[in-house]
Amino acid sequence: MPFVNESGNADVEYLSDGMTEMLISSLSNIPSLFAKARSTVFYYKGKERFRRRRSGKELKVQAVLLGRVSNAGMI
Repeated sequence: MPFVNESGNADVEYLSDGMTEMLISSLSNIPSLFAKARSTVFYYKGKERFRRRRSGKELKVQAVLLGRVSNAGMI
C-alpha cells in the first residue's frame, strides 16, 4: 500500500510517494517475489480506512505492506 504521510506537511508528500515507489522497485528485483505495479498500488492512496484484508483479496496477494512517514521534532 502507499506509505501514508502523517507529517501534517503536504510538502513532504513526495517523500512518502518516493519511498513507496523505491520499495516497489526494490521488491520487484527479488526473483521469488511478485510486487504489484505502482499504478495498482497508488489506486489506494488517500483512501482512509481501507481494509487490509479486503485490499489483499482484491489484489490477490498473500501479504500487504504498510508504512507511514511522520515528523520527529527537532531539538
